[in-house]
Amino acid sequence: MALVLAVIGVIGVVILYRDDLAGGGAVLPVLPGATEIPVDAVDRLTVTRLGEAAMNFQRTADGWMQVEPLSFPVNTFSMRQFGVQATALQVVRALEPGDRAAVDVGLDEPRATVTWSWPTGSYTLAFGRRSVAGRSYVQPAGDETVYVVTGDLYERAVEMNPREWRDRTIFAPAPAEIDAVEIDDATRRTVIVRQGRRWLMTEPVQTRVDPVAVEAMLSTIRRARSGGFILDGADNLSRFGLANPSGRVTVRSRQTVAEGDTVHVVERADHLLVGSRMGVGSEDRFGMVEGRDAVVRVPEAVLAAFFVRTTALVDPTPSGVLPADVKSIVIRQGGVELRLERDLERWRAPDVGVDADAATVESLLRLLTETRAVQIEISDEPLYSVAGQSITFYGFDGRPMETVRFGMTRPSGPSGLVTDNGDNVWRILPRNIEFPLTADQLGLTP
Repeated sequence: MALVLAVIGVIGVVILYRDDLAGGGAVLPVLPGATEIPVDAVDRLTVTRLGEAAMNFQRTADGWMQVEPLSFPVNTFSMRQFGVQATALQVVRALEPGDRAAVDVGLDEPRATVTWSWPTGSYTLAFGRRSVAGRSYVQPAGDETVYVVTGDLYERAVEMNPREWRDRTIFAPAPAEIDAVEIDDATRRTVIVRQGRRWLMTEPVQTRVDPVAVEAMLSTIRRARSGGFILDGADNLSRFGLANPSGRVTVRSRQTVAEGDTVHVVERADHLLVGSRMGVGSEDRFGMVEGRDAVVRVPEAVLAAFFVRTTALVDPTPSGVLPADVKSIVIRQGGVELRLERDLERWRAPDVGVDADAATVESLLRLLTETRAVQIEISDEPLYSVAGQSITFYGFDGRPMETVRFGMTRPSGPSGLVTDNGDNVWRILPRNIEFPLTADQLGLTP
């Protein structure tokens, strides 16, 4: 019985490996030439599959890009894995030309050909058919020997969907330094721009923006990913609502690039077009980044983060000054002006001849710079019915920094104290907020 089982086992092994045993040859540890691929120096990769157009990839200053037959960013990991897996190929058997008569290696018409290129050389590998036990036949360019190898490269080069190599980050490569974001939802255009270390809204009004909200949006821009690829090379964008988009997000950025001894700034603009809904019951939409010939799925959560209400980006505090930068304050009410000047830890009222209560003045500064509005309105018409109070901040250079005007909302509008800075943005504050603006409240009564 044992003898019968042994014979059956030998027959099974012979059947399993008869393709690989069709010729002689020494067993080699690695594929000749593949280990010489400088994985991190490769800057071009070409993958040509049987019956398909060649796919060309190039390394750029921003990362890897597919440049043919369409233009699209690809992730660095996938491109690097081509080289890593090539250097890891293990040779099981080498078949010389005279050994291949009885073996169909599938290299008369290779399933795929991959070429790695770098500044000082290149390496090309042709892939034949699959063998048994995960093995495959490959042949380096210029080598008459066919090698039976093991490893994961065959799956990547011949079988893997190339879309899996693409970078799904919508604004890929991620912008290095974002300078402006423009949002157009077909009803209103909102533009925010960077000015030094601060951000400013320029459309639909010119006003301060909420730094927390802006950072959240910038973070979304850098990491937002599509939900998948719908169609490459679409010849009729109207099918997806992209011929006349219902929305557009433009990200303007810049990056410092060094070329030898020269350093220059490269400006870039990415435009995301948003089309129609993908189906009944779904808020996901078709999308496309201009310059990339692929329609993608834009998830609802990403759209919600991009197309926020304009007022959600507005700084909700009455004033945007930094309290430490304020040298003097002028309070106007009922036609009377009250001036306060900082003197180290004191706040003097030179026109009155006494000091104000320093803690109360500091409290006023905190209230004006930290209190968050419960509602924000953008309107060309004033929302308050009575205006008689204002406060102007002056810097250490003597120049006015900002003026905050106070008033009460109209009876027909939301109730509460409202402030504005002359920018057509009206900030309705919590009803329990009271600002110390009178001489008595500031401790100036002689």
